[in-house]
Amino acid sequence: MYREAVVGDYAIVHVGFAITRLDEQSALETLQLFAELGVLEEELKPEESS
Repeated sequence: MYREAVVGDYAIVHVGFAITRLDEQSALETLQLFAELGVLEEELKPEESS
């Protein structure tokens, strides 16, 4: 059965669209891997102003 995402759900999002929901353990493992690869810093750094 399909359920709308709610605050607190973890999801994989690509170009603004939720692709799939993840359980908390999978989400935390993915975030840890992204942190180790340096992806989080790259994605979350503030935009440079000109």
